[in-house]
Amino acid sequence: MDASFGIRRWLSDALERGRFSGASGGAPSRAPGGPPSGASGRAPSGAPGGALSGAPDDAPSGAPGDALVDAPGNTPSGASRRPFADASARALERMWQAWSAPRVVRSLHVPDGVVTIAVGGATLGGSGKTPLAIACAEVAAAAAAESGAGKVALIGHAYRAHPRTARVVAPGDALDTVGDEALACAHIFAAQGIRADVIVAPTRQRAIDFAVAQGAKVLVLDGVAQTAPRRADLALLALDLESPWGRGACPPRGDLKAPMGALRAACDTMVMVAPDPARCRGAICSAVGPPHSVDSVESRHGNRPDLRPGDLVPFEQLARMKVGLVTALARPERIVRFLQAHGVFPRTAIHASDHGPVSARTLTLAAEAHRIEVWVATYKCAIHLRNPASIPVCVLEHHVALPPSLRHELHAALLAGARAHMDDPARRVVRR
Repeated sequence: MDASFGIRRWLSDALERGRFSGASGGAPSRAPGGPPSGASGRAPSGAPGGALSGAPDDAPSGAPGDALVDAPGNTPSGASRRPFADASARALERMWQAWSAPRVVRSLHVPDGVVTIAVGGATLGGSGKTPLAIACAEVAAAAAAESGAGKVALIGHAYRAHPRTARVVAPGDALDTVGDEALACAHIFAAQGIRADVIVAPTRQRAIDFAVAQGAKVLVLDGVAQTAPRRADLALLALDLESPWGRGACPPRGDLKAPMGALRAACDTMVMVAPDPARCRGAICSAVGPPHSVDSVESRHGNRPDLRPGDLVPFEQLARMKVGLVTALARPERIVRFLQAHGVFPRTAIHASDHGPVSARTLTLAAEAHRIEVWVATYKCAIHLRNPASIPVCVLEHHVALPPSLRHELHAALLAGARAHMDDPARRVVRR
């Protein structure tokens, strides 16, 4: 890990945990449609990281009014903070801008004849870059299978993990070795039959070299906005549909990765990331994360959901169940709103820091307090679950809707990329 990445990780972690906020107390956070998470009178004793609160035990899961459980280290976007002195915050923001702007374009060598699709995100988490990268890999893999153009590889970044060598990520790999996002990608590729490899290594360059040595002819770079000296065949900037530029400033005043101008200049196309309603039908009962016995699940309250690994649980069924939500990602309120839009109102939600961990004790307390029948999570979040009560875990279906114009750009890049590289390695002119 190089020094610049270490600095960026420290600063982004500091932003996430509120170290720049100077807060000492402040108003309790409020969940969408619910009371403050610090509200008294409904929390079991000993709950770490604040109160466990939610709907009464006899309330249906579909009833609004559920509060969120915030695990230690998580700062919801609605939390009240005492701000930095304005001059100090702006000075630190200028330092971040000066440091981050030249790093938007990454120095990476890709051999001629290999097509590169770079997928960056506008914010420090929550922009949807990895789901967009997965969608691009799916399209590329299907096109490669039809044309025989060669293998497709998604180059992950193994954030907070320590791969000793370059490797293909398998669903059974250790979280500490490959990282949660790469592991989630491997699970999704296996579940959806996407014929592409997920590659991680100590550095992205080593991951690229390994993928090319394995025969990859199309590389999807997850978390890279643009490459140099040769530009990517297609550079996409992922923007969250509801909050495209986050809080509109760089840390510590906001969560932009770099100045907007630098991000815009690096990309070919800005993509508003939104779910595909036709493919998001519910959640899949899954064995993602530590093993749990779904076949013999029975809660302490005598409820036994008739679920088996691989079963699709439609949103209509989830709305009738006692559902708990677990997240370990940035902007968890996005998942809350997604569920509520489909009529699912979790009885409780546990929000850990981005990339985890999720406290097993918090899960146990929440399951007991709210008689949870099933936990719902994304693939990335489910990887962090430690589920001592063996309650079923259902992983949300999440597919990104790619506009026809973007699909056309992807196919054009795949068809023309190899030939263009052979003509002129530094050929590309920015397409706007």
